[in-house]
Amino acid sequence: MSKKKQNNVRIQKVDVKTIRNDDLKKAMDQLRAAATRENEVRMFEELQKARFLCPVLLENGAPSLQMRFVMINTPDGKAFFPVFTDEEEALKMPNQNSEARRDYIVRTLKEFEPIFRDTRGQSLGVVVNPFSSNIVLPRVLISRLNTEKASSIGAPDQQPKPQGNGIPAGMEARFDEPRIYPTALVNAVYDVCGTIPEISRVWFKQMTVGSTVNFALIVEADSYSPAIEEKLKETAVPLAKDVPVYVFKLTEKLEKSAVNGAIALYDRELSV
Repeated sequence: MSKKKQNNVRIQKVDVKTIRNDDLKKAMDQLRAAATRENEVRMFEELQKARFLCPVLLENGAPSLQMRFVMINTPDGKAFFPVFTDEEEALKMPNQNSEARRDYIVRTLKEFEPIFRDTRGQSLGVVVNPFSSNIVLPRVLISRLNTEKASSIGAPDQQPKPQGNGIPAGMEARFDEPRIYPTALVNAVYDVCGTIPEISRVWFKQMTVGSTVNFALIVEADSYSPAIEEKLKETAVPLAKDVPVYVFKLTEKLEKSAVNGAIALYDRELSV
């Protein structure tokens, strides 16, 4: 667990019991129960309104305090800010530091924008209720939530239908972070990965071949089999909004061309 050092800041005390996001929790539960576009938009709308509890470590007892943000690290050192919808969720996070008292400040997603604009910042995004719902919001999605209507986020671009199922011979695939972030698909894939013990990590990428945009799931597994590919496609394709979905076994070439140090959608070591 990493802590980000801050200068002296003046903090107004807030009773954590007053922070409730019941509508957001309901929306997240509804999306997991039924991954529909309507439920996805509802969750985005609630995320835009939410006020989150953000854990910090406070030192000194004066009005001007030394504050350090608490962050959650992946095994490869990538960092995310954990945020919580309410006190019940916040108490699920173990306190692994005894040198300072842990408290909470209240933040909206808009209030994270200055942090993410700082190029020196380590965090790649926010995780909502990481010890239960575990909704990952990358920086790019947070920026869209702060600037766009919920109904426009995740809406697919008009793409031509692909011809055939494979990458045409002689054409190169380019891998990028998705411009379209299908939250329902990502959550469903995350859940099913937890039921397949052979999978250690899965990355989600946008794959462009010629002018056609596709989704790619890149799988690192203790033992890779066609059954893994079939299960992931069975889960992802219905939620891909007509964007083709490919599943690949992680290779040295894909490690360099596609993964390249990116955060995994699913990481067995981070699963709770």
